[in-house]
Amino acid sequence: MKASLSLLISYIFLCVLGTIACAALFMVSHSLYSFVAGKPLPIISETLFLRGVLFSAPAVFATSLVLLVLRIIRWRNVGVFGHILSFVFYSILCVVFWVFALPRLIAYESDTLMQFETRTDLTPVTSGYFRNQGEGILYFSRVLPSGKADGISINTSPSPSFISELSDYPSNTASDYPYSDVIVRDAVRPPLLAQKPILVYQTFLSAARDAKLGGTWAWLLFASMGLSLFALYFLKSVSDWKLFSTAFVVLGAILVVFVNYASFSGKIPAIVFDFYARLPEFVSNKPISLCFNVVFFGILTIFGVISTIFAIKKRKISKEGGEE
Repeated sequence: MKASLSLLISYIFLCVLGTIACAALFMVSHSLYSFVAGKPLPIISETLFLRGVLFSAPAVFATSLVLLVLRIIRWRNVGVFGHILSFVFYSILCVVFWVFALPRLIAYESDTLMQFETRTDLTPVTSGYFRNQGEGILYFSRVLPSGKADGISINTSPSPSFISELSDYPSNTASDYPYSDVIVRDAVRPPLLAQKPILVYQTFLSAARDAKLGGTWAWLLFASMGLSLFALYFLKSVSDWKLFSTAFVVLGAILVVFVNYASFSGKIPAIVFDFYARLPEFVSNKPISLCFNVVFFGILTIFGVISTIFAIKKRKISKEGGEE
């Protein structure tokens, strides 16, 4: 019972801390969209923070469930009864999240975000800064409240370069939506590789929203990913070397995310899609993600049962040897 209670405390701690951290990062990153050189940075925004909470909570809650498995791997001196209780408690957490909590969270997130103001207007840039624009450089000596600007344009593409004077020039050409200022964009925009996890997560969010609108069956198809992630629990004892078991859980989670993302985004390789189409109709007419999740769950469940039997026999043999 003590082990199960520690799981609950750990899960709550991970969810709260992770959501706060992700919401703060969301708030700061979106504040940078409105930031322009020469003006104070409006970091604190209750609206952006709440948006960050709603945006990141599904990912944080799901990831925390996987992290619980890593915590269980580190357990020592927990008897068979303790492992049974922890399994039952972990199963309940997964069912509550994927079947009850997540669909309500997605529905609330969709309804609430519709009420938030979304920034569509760019903040006017300031004068006195050199800004890159295509193959040239802009310098505004004055920016009027109307958004028009005076200054110069330096064309660096031809040889030699030339300078032209600007008058009543639209200052928003020095912006790159969603960034209001290209200086800020060049300084803080992460590389494409760093943006990929966010794009992947947005694909999952979009699939979750569509599934919620599609009804119970559509949601269960989406939530089948939870079966695969739940099955990672059975990898906790894949090896007596805890680091090895941890690596298997992490790699398994990456595989589940990769396959489901490829299915939801329609990026299944052609060779895989052709092979899947040749399977019996009762299989091929189902989404690839559903079949993968069910098969993955089944394989790891069988592995978990077998490994548990061997672990009990090993413990019994060790106990008998100790008594002799």
